[in-house]
Amino acid sequence: MDIDILKKINNEVHLRDSIDYYMDYFEEKYNIEKCKIIDKKKHDILYLKGKDKKKYKNSMVLRSNSYEYIIFYMDKNIKIDNKEKTEDIELLKIMVSNIILYKTILNVSKSRLQKQKQVETLMEISRELIFMRDEENIFSSFIFAVMGQVMISKVGIYLSENEKNFQLKIQKGFDKLPDKIILNNPLKKVINLDDDYDKDRFPDFTKLNEEKVNLIVPMQYLNETRGLAVLGYKMDKENIPKSEYDFLFSLATNVIFAVENSKLIQESIEKKRMEQELQLAKDIQKNILPNEIPDVKNWDLHGINIPSREVGGDYFYIKKIKNKLCFVIADVTGKSVPAALLVSTLHSAFSILTQSQIELEKIVDRLNYLIFNNTSSEQFITFFIGYINLKNDKLKYINAGHNPPFLIRKNNNIVRLKKGGMILGIMPDTNYEMGEEIFDKGDLFSCFTDGITEITDQYGNEFMDENLKKLLIKNKNESSKTIVSKIIEKVDEFKSNNVVQDDMTLIIGKRDE
Repeated sequence: MDIDILKKINNEVHLRDSIDYYMDYFEEKYNIEKCKIIDKKKHDILYLKGKDKKKYKNSMVLRSNSYEYIIFYMDKNIKIDNKEKTEDIELLKIMVSNIILYKTILNVSKSRLQKQKQVETLMEISRELIFMRDEENIFSSFIFAVMGQVMISKVGIYLSENEKNFQLKIQKGFDKLPDKIILNNPLKKVINLDDDYDKDRFPDFTKLNEEKVNLIVPMQYLNETRGLAVLGYKMDKENIPKSEYDFLFSLATNVIFAVENSKLIQESIEKKRMEQELQLAKDIQKNILPNEIPDVKNWDLHGINIPSREVGGDYFYIKKIKNKLCFVIADVTGKSVPAALLVSTLHSAFSILTQSQIELEKIVDRLNYLIFNNTSSEQFITFFIGYINLKNDKLKYINAGHNPPFLIRKNNNIVRLKKGGMILGIMPDTNYEMGEEIFDKGDLFSCFTDGITEITDQYGNEFMDENLKKLLIKNKNESSKTIVSKIIEKVDEFKSNNVVQDDMTLIIGKRDE
């Protein structure tokens, strides 16, 4: 083994170029003129010398596991019959591992930046689509967003009224897509035409395959597929990666929502339009809010949301993320559909940011920046987020202008969780202070919106924080679900009529004794 080449690679060569430098040494030593190193599972060529050939006389496996299958193809047969050759091959395996590690880190970094860009794109186009009435402009916004984000040059859109007969409305980049597509069965998920799919269920997709269509994205409205977005391959001729599917599905849903709204407005069916908008917003909000509270060891959790109208501007979220319990509560300015749309935007952005596993302060900073840059000056959000480390019961939290939650100790001492900063969406840049507390066995926390404490009786008196605090202390030995029920019951008795005056949201969490 040549020690000098190792020293040079270690001291002078960037990680991404190490395999190239080593292969120069390796090829010269073993008189190799043509070779290729490829990951067969990912179809990723890690190294290539000479023109790529479909067949090589000799090959050896450099790495094989559930994620990778790395093959070294060459025009010479290298017999591993001495220590030096064994060391050279082992070092080659290390170089391969290095380049795989480098590519993995690079892809993770790109993925995080891409996710943030996707959130910004979704927020921007959602805001634009609300005000668009012309179908052609709506389609153009979708096409430009997809082309710019996914780097493709071919897009087509089909629409339907019955989930079966789809008519081509617009195409860009394709030579000639078929005018009509008939589906024997409803399409509910993204389909890659390069993968195996049920051709008996979707026989007309063969026509699209012939036109070099890569993906078919359903455009769903009220759980019905009202459109199909057909997308060509990326500009480098590669498949659109699965990491883009959620973004494309969300974008397509926003577009078909705008198209359907445009139709209703053009047909002057105001009542029906409002009913469908509210139902859609209600369905969206139903899917956004937790369908069930996670079962977390040593914790008793429950939450409830009661909108003042069909949909509302309150939001809460409880989820276990690895060894942390995350809980969020927020209150958007306004009520009904505008508030519900902003709640949807908040949820989308928050979900992607939490997947990136970034620090709490950065999550709130980025949410504030996105809300400020993608909403009007009259729209803002009070927001509280807490992370409980389930290994040591340590709470880290930030309160962005929200009603300070109660932390009630076992001995009835009360801590208000106030540390944080300004309401989301007021200023582009602001500093948030993180608060910390430790939960002991028997402690309880309660997060709530002002719809509970500011509700009024027939004389105009508010329910107030003090009444909520007394109820929490009185019932703290009950289950979290019972505590929530008793508080809502008392609020209903207190208010002046049967109409909910404001959206009401309440979260109760108890640390088991």
